[in-house]
Amino acid sequence: MADRNEIQRVAAAALSFKSNFYQLLDNPTRRAELAQVYHPGASCLMEWNGHALNTPEEIAAYLNQLPKTNHQIDTADAHPLPGCEGADSILLTVTGRVTYDSEHRREFFQRFVLRKTEPSSSKLYIINDYYRWLSEKSV
Repeated sequence: MADRNEIQRVAAAALSFKSNFYQLLDNPTRRAELAQVYHPGASCLMEWNGHALNTPEEIAAYLNQLPKTNHQIDTADAHPLPGCEGADSILLTVTGRVTYDSEHRREFFQRFVLRKTEPSSSKLYIINDYYRWLSEKSV
């Protein structure tokens, strides 16, 4: 079981990751950079509203065709995965609202499984990403 310091360290790493991820996602000129945070060795890297994307290249192509987005985060929750001490694996859950092209606003849920591939590295990679719209709201 993770101690308090471990949970705080995981939370800080996950919150930093979350901020960077959504800044890139909401910037159409930088979205392609997101492909670098998906670990190429994982299977079924992303499921985006029913679209299974299995490689970083497929993910980049899919994300690049999205219209301009603006994500507003309501909640973010991170926990170390059991048996993965040292913040080697993290479960990050995010909820919020996303607006597409300043018109279509939706609530969303996103769950990431993040992992450091090298113990001495601080870089987290996505090994699984599940994104789902929950509802559509009028603007």
